Amino acid sequence: MSRVRFFILFQLLCIFAGIEYALADVTVLQRKIYLNDSMDKYSVGLILDYLEDKDNSLKIEDIINNANENKELKWKKSESKTLEFGFTSSSYWVRFVAANSYKKEINWALEVDYPHINSIELYKLTGKSHFEMKRAGNSLPFKERDLFYRNFVFNLTQRPETQSTYYMRFTTVGSMDISLWAWTPALLLRKINDESILFGMYYGILLMASLYTLLLFFTSRKRAYLYFCMWIIGYGLYQSSINGLSFQYLWPESVQFERISIPFFILLAIICGLQYGRTFLDLKNNLPREDKFIKSLIFLSALGMLFVFSFPYPILVIIAFLNVVYIVRLIFITRFLKKRNPFLATRYYVAAWIVLIIGVSAFSLKSSGLLPSNFITNWSQQIGSLLHIILLGMALTERFNAINKEKEDAQIKAIDVLTAAALQKDEFLEQTTRKNIEIENLNTELKKNIRDLNTAKEKIAISEEKYRILVEGSNDVIFSLDENFKFLTVNNAVITHLNIKPEEVISKYFLDLIHEGSERVSVSKLLVQEKLESFAVDKNPMSFKTDFKVSFTSEPKEMRVYLEYVNIEGRNEIIGKATRVEDDLLIKYVESEKQHLTIENYFITAEDISHRITRSLAKYMDHKKVYILRIALREIIINAIEHGNLNISFDEKSQLIDNDNYFVFVAERQQDSKYRDRRVQIEYSIDPRKVLYQITDEGDGFDHKKILTGESVNVNKKMLGHGRGIAMAKNCFDELNYNGKGNQVILIKYFN
Repeated sequence: MSRVRFFILFQLLCIFAGIEYALADVTVLQRKIYLNDSMDKYSVGLILDYLEDKDNSLKIEDIINNANENKELKWKKSESKTLEFGFTSSSYWVRFVAANSYKKEINWALEVDYPHINSIELYKLTGKSHFEMKRAGNSLPFKERDLFYRNFVFNLTQRPETQSTYYMRFTTVGSMDISLWAWTPALLLRKINDESILFGMYYGILLMASLYTLLLFFTSRKRAYLYFCMWIIGYGLYQSSINGLSFQYLWPESVQFERISIPFFILLAIICGLQYGRTFLDLKNNLPREDKFIKSLIFLSALGMLFVFSFPYPILVIIAFLNVVYIVRLIFITRFLKKRNPFLATRYYVAAWIVLIIGVSAFSLKSSGLLPSNFITNWSQQIGSLLHIILLGMALTERFNAINKEKEDAQIKAIDVLTAAALQKDEFLEQTTRKNIEIENLNTELKKNIRDLNTAKEKIAISEEKYRILVEGSNDVIFSLDENFKFLTVNNAVITHLNIKPEEVISKYFLDLIHEGSERVSVSKLLVQEKLESFAVDKNPMSFKTDFKVSFTSEPKEMRVYLEYVNIEGRNEIIGKATRVEDDLLIKYVESEKQHLTIENYFITAEDISHRITRSLAKYMDHKKVYILRIALREIIINAIEHGNLNISFDEKSQLIDNDNYFVFVAERQQDSKYRDRRVQIEYSIDPRKVLYQITDEGDGFDHKKILTGESVNVNKKMLGHGRGIAMAKNCFDELNYNGKGNQVILIKYFN
C-alpha cells in the first residue's frame, strides 16, 4: 500500500514539474515586445536579459555564437524597469525580442532614458550570424543621433509578421543606469513636446530669477545678491547637464566636456551655494572656525573643477558628496545661529535646503523603484529647486529688511523731513492724476490699434486663402526648400508631372529628383549641383532647364526651374517653380537655320548650348530621339572642353574620378593661364533634309581613328563612367567625321 502511495505521489510531482516547465516556456515566449501602431510606452527593462563584461573583451560575434550554443555566458533576467549598477568599469550587454504580428511594417522608437552613457551599440540580428548596427552615446557629437533629443533614441523598423532579437552594449565612466522604453513615433513626439514646455517654463523661471537678483545686486551693491545669482546659475547648469539639455543646446560638439560636465557643475553649484551661505549667515563674525572650514571646502571644489579632466570621475563625485553632507550639517548650524541672532531669516533658509533635499531624494527613490512614477516624482527635483530658490529669496529679503528696519529705527526723523514728505506726497498725487489721464489716452489709442489689427488679420486670412487656391490650382510644380535644398512644401502638380505624391517629396533633397542617366558620374546631376552651389552663394534669382525623374518610368521629363530666396520670419527659405518646357511655337515655321557660337570652357555652358541647338529638331524628329541626340551632342562638346581645350587625357580623367577630385582639377585647369583663353567654336545648320554640327576646339587633337575603330568597346567592357561620348554620337548620328588633327568633328543627321 505504501508503494502505491509513493508511486502516486511521484506521478503527481512529475505532473506538477511538467506544468511548471510548460509555464516557464510560456513566460519566456511572453518576454518580448509586441509592436503595434497604437501601443502605449512600454518598459523594455521588464523583458530583457543582461550580462556583465568585466574585462570589456566581448564582441558581438562572441555574444551571438555563445548565445546560440547556450554556454559560457551567464545571462540574467531583469526584474525591474531600470538596471542600476552604480560606478563600474565593466561593460553591460542586454538582449530582448521585438515581434510584429501584423501584415504591415511598423516603425517604432527605442529610447534610452538616461543621457549620460558614453557608448551604446545596438545590434539587430538579421540572420544566424548577420546583424545591423547603430551607435549612440555622449562620446559621439550630438548631430549624429537619430533624433535631436536629450535622451538617446534609435529609430527602428519591424517587417510584417516577423520578430527580431536585439543586443545592446553599454559602456560608461560614470554611473551605469539602463532604462529602455519602446514608443510609437507619435507618442514619443508628444512626450518630447510636453517635456519641452515644462523644461522651458522651469529654466525660464531660473533665468528670470537670476536676472532679477543680478539687478538687485547692481542697485543695492550687496554681495549676497551676487552670490545668490551665481548659485541659481550654477544649479541651473547642473540640472541642465543632468537632463542632457546642456549637451543638446550648449556644447553639442564638445564630447570631452560632456563626459565631465555633471561633476564640473555640481562643484560649481556647491562653490556658489557655500559662498552664499557664508555671506548670508555672516560666518566670518558669528563662527570663524566654520568659515575657515567652508573656505577649505570651496578651495577643494575649485581644485576639482580645475583638474576635472585629469581627476577620476568617482573622486570628483566623492568631493561633491562630502560638500553635500556638510551643507546638511550647515542647516543645523543655522538653527544654532537663530538663537544668537534672532533677526536672521533662518526659518526660510533652513526650509529652503530641506525642500531641495526632499525633491532630490524623491527623484532618487523614484529612479530606484521605491516610489511610483508620476508627475510629482518625475519632476520633484525641478519643483524642489524652484521652491528652494523662492524660500532663499524670501530669506534674503527678510534679512535685509530686518537690517534696514534696524537702521531706520535708529534714525531721528526731523520735522523738515516730514514737511518734505508732505510736499512730495502732493506732487505725487499731481503726477498720479496726470499719469491717469495719459493712461486713459493710451487705452483709447490701444483700442484703435486692436481694431486695426483685427482688420489686418482678416485681410491676411483672405490673402492666404487666395494664395492657397492659386498654388494648389496651378499646373506648375510650386514648392519651397530650406537652405540645404530639402523640400518643405510642394503642391499637387508634382503628381501630374512626376507621378509622385507630395508627401513622398517632403524632406527629400532637390537633387534626388534629378534624372541621373546611365553614367557613373552623372553630368546632369553635377551641373545642377554646381548651379545650386552658385545660387546659395550669390542668392540671386536663378532659372535653368534640367531633366527630372518620373516615377515608374525610366524616361526623364525636361522642365524649366525658377528659384528665388525669400525671408520668412527671419528665416531664409527658397521658393521655386518647375514648368514643363513647351515646344517653341515658331518651330513649325522654321525651314532652315544656321548659327555660329563661341563658348568658354564651362560644363554648364555645354549643357545650355546643347538645349539651344537642338530645340528646332522637334519639327523633324520624335522628342525621345531629340533627347538622345542632345545627350550625345553635349558629350561631344564636353570632350572638346576637357580633352581638347583643357588637355585632360583619358587616363588622367579615370584616375581623378576614382580619387573623387575630378571637378577640383577641372576648376584649376579653367583658371590656368595656359588654357583659360581657349574657346570652343560651334557651327550649326538645319534644313528639311538634315542637321549638321561642326565643333572645333583649340587643343592638340587626338588619335580619333583608334577610338572610332573599337576603343570605345573596351571602355564599355571596363565599365568606366566616361569615354562613351564618341560611341554615343556614332550611334546617334548618320555621319561622324574628324579632321586630320582631331580637334574638329562634323556630325550629320538625316531626317529621311
